[in-house]
Amino acid sequence: MMGKDNRSRVLAEFFKCGSSDEKGRKDKGEGLQLREIGRSINLAPTSVKKYLKELESKGLVIKKLHSESNYPIYFPNLNNSDFKYLKNLYILHALKELGLIEYVEKECSPEVMVVSGAGLHDLRGDSTRDSGEAREIKLFLACKEKRLELGGYEKDVGVKITPIFLKDFSDLTPELEEEIINGIVLKGVLRLIDVPIASKQERKREQGKQEELSSKKNEREKEEGFYSRMFSEEP
Repeated sequence: MMGKDNRSRVLAEFFKCGSSDEKGRKDKGEGLQLREIGRSINLAPTSVKKYLKELESKGLVIKKLHSESNYPIYFPNLNNSDFKYLKNLYILHALKELGLIEYVEKECSPEVMVVSGAGLHDLRGDSTRDSGEAREIKLFLACKEKRLELGGYEKDVGVKITPIFLKDFSDLTPELEEEIINGIVLKGVLRLIDVPIASKQERKREQGKQEELSSKKNEREKEEGFYSRMFSEEP
């Protein structure tokens, strides 16, 4: 369904706005009006109305009436699996078409590039990661930190883009490791440690035990050396 046709252009406007489903949200929140969409993509209101009706029939957008003016306002249906899937495709396609991946590659030459974050929907329906309000994606880059100008790309894609520089992906916090695992590799091969995340703490505890044993061993050897020298001295 995604492409450069007018229907896809109308749908893309909803990929850039938030949710309407949270309790307490007023219907003038993050929704879009018909004429607003038409002005944004330079499309006649009659055409916009036609495509909005199609998108509504497919469950991709939701129409509500303004509580005061009774004017229709349209919202993205973030509970629709097709909408989630198409939004992910849109963001990934936009990153490439806008030249962001090429720009990052030229500036940083990362060995590995992974995109993740709440701006991308979890198609498994994990509510802990699937927040309609969060519009941010993260670029995990295996390279030295460099300054990147991402403002223009953020405006075009409709999400905040946060680069996170890492020397490698082998020493991460459990939170970052989980986010990278659930992300999408844009370049390179993702090689994480081959043990469960939960075992990291166990490894640290084991390392602490080994250091403690080593310290005690050194102290014991010093004591044994002292007594050995003392008893070996001739009177």
